[in-house]
Amino acid sequence: AKNAYRFKPSVKEFAVIVYILGGRNLYEFLRLNIPGALPTLTTVRSIVTSTKYHFPEGEFQYARLQEFTDQSKCRYAFCAEDCTSVVPKVSYDSRSNSFVGFTLPLDNGFPRSGYFSTCSFNELQSWHDQMQKSNLLNIYAVQVLSHDCQRSKPPFLLAAYGTNGKYTSNDIVSRWSTIFDRCSDYGLRILGYSADADAKNLRAMREATGFFATQRPELLNHPSRFTMSLFEVR
Repeated sequence: AKNAYRFKPSVKEFAVIVYILGGRNLYEFLRLNIPGALPTLTTVRSIVTSTKYHFPEGEFQYARLQEFTDQSKCRYAFCAEDCTSVVPKVSYDSRSNSFVGFTLPLDNGFPRSGYFSTCSFNELQSWHDQMQKSNLLNIYAVQVLSHDCQRSKPPFLLAAYGTNGKYTSNDIVSRWSTIFDRCSDYGLRILGYSADADAKNLRAMREATGFFATQRPELLNHPSRFTMSLFEVR
């Protein structure tokens, strides 16, 4: 019988990886063309939702980052930020009791996690009519520096949240500064930030370093900033 299949834990883990990396359509295509090789989509989703780790939208996982770095005994890392296009869609996250897919409002550059949580259908209808849905997914990842150059550590997902791209370079600089301070509280030194050639990121880099900036950036007054002593050429 089709419902009598039993799968080993290693097969279930492989199925979850295929589902996460390939998506629903790819997983269903493989499962239907190789009968009995992979669990049903319902089983895979139950495995994903039953995991003890839960990443609420817009919540930065500093405590889990510390656990990750403690395992590798690394105290230095780089932080990366990037956006990718997504199909606007609103869904309900039962574990955080909030709706995911609306553009979260920013507070000092940081998204307000759990903002769209309600028990009122009228309020949900009002959000659908007035609030803009996210068409971009912004991701923050941390790459720790390993002492063993032959064995690089995988990056750690610090946070992910939907956005509409309507934020300023000051929001980016504020996030960089706060992430640096919070990671320092957990014993991790962020050496630098990586981003693509987006105009806002380039402007944030210019303002953070004081390169043709209109005013002296606050990061230059940070007590933990790097300084360089150059030899004088005579």
